[in-house]
Amino acid sequence: MNKILVVEDDETIRNSIRIMLRIEGYEVDTAVDGKDGVERFDDSYNLVVMDIMMPRMSGIDACKKMREISNIPILFLTAKSS
Repeated sequence: MNKILVVEDDETIRNSIRIMLRIEGYEVDTAVDGKDGVERFDDSYNLVVMDIMMPRMSGIDACKKMREISNIPILFLTAKSS
């Protein structure tokens, strides 16, 4: 089973993504912000789905930290328009 980490500070969006991915058969873990995502992250994940603008640590900074230990795909989802 593919394992996905969803890093999103908005609880409604985070839970919606988690539910949709689980329906499709994925194992899903969640993190509430970039710092939490980095702390939970390890090389057992096949994909990270992450917001860009989050408290404590942005998605960009979290991505840089994750890249220090893995090259797995990171998909950014954001409401940012630019």
